[in-house]
Amino acid sequence: MKRIEYLDTLRGLAIFFMIMQHAFLMHEIGAGDSNNIISIIFVGLGTWPAAPVFMVVLGIFLMQSKKPNKVLMFRGLKLFALGYLLNFVRFTIPLLIANDNNAFKFLFEIDILQLAGLSFILLGGLRKVAQNKFIFPAVIIIITIVSPYIWNDFNYLTDPFIGSSDLVSFPVFPWIIYPMLGMYLSNTLLSLNKQKIINLVLASFTLAIIGVLTLGQHTIFDYPQHTFDLHFLVIAFILIYFLIVYGFTKQFGYPKILSFWSQNITQIYILQWIIFGYSILFLDVNKFGPIGAMIIGLIVVIIVHFLVLKTKINKFLPKV
Repeated sequence: MKRIEYLDTLRGLAIFFMIMQHAFLMHEIGAGDSNNIISIIFVGLGTWPAAPVFMVVLGIFLMQSKKPNKVLMFRGLKLFALGYLLNFVRFTIPLLIANDNNAFKFLFEIDILQLAGLSFILLGGLRKVAQNKFIFPAVIIIITIVSPYIWNDFNYLTDPFIGSSDLVSFPVFPWIIYPMLGMYLSNTLLSLNKQKIINLVLASFTLAIIGVLTLGQHTIFDYPQHTFDLHFLVIAFILIYFLIVYGFTKQFGYPKILSFWSQNITQIYILQWIIFGYSILFLDVNKFGPIGAMIIGLIVVIIVHFLVLKTKINKFLPKV
């Protein structure tokens, strides 16, 4: 699939926001839970405009892929395994060095690599039905409504699917709705025109109204586990966000650096987490104010960029 400028822009921005959010989670006092405006901005930009965007774009690429299902499933298995390998490198090893009793606990954290891998495995064979007008939208709605009733902290085997502990950032249910949305809207988002834009705006407006009207006591505001109302709001935001970035990209072009980051997304993701993981040995955890955390994040962005651009480090990183 050829490069799509606005999708590269979306992923490039998401990478930047993600790294900055991780800096606040790892190094700001309160782990990103601050009332400071700087913290609110960067932590907020690392949520809705980041992981959901990654997964929607993944769904678009998955839908457009010409590779057979078995190839996609194998790629999914590699991504899934890579998630645990990265846990070992970024958390277990530095925590063992620091004599932290939680070293092996974090080996089983469920992050976006496990979600991406399982999305390839579970959705690759559904490409033929993904753009049916009724099937995928119905399944997406069902997953958003049913998921809270099946979340549980059974064991490490079920965590990637329905986990509810602090170790589970992206359980398949309900997060798989985002690659499913990308698959369903793939052709639309790759060939936008005036009528399609109007349709997406109307869909976004409708979902936003439903989300606002249904907000209530049942709502879970924890980022990994949202109930259907917030997912409707996130989807509404994503549709508008895609259109805004599309408009800016079409009008003004896009910074080449964002395309570079998008093309090296897996390597950048791995490197920034390794840096943050070992940074605890030198900077400790959650010891800085918002400005300090912001500076750390920007330094990590610069380091990772030049590692990928100017060195041969990619040769030593997994290719998935």
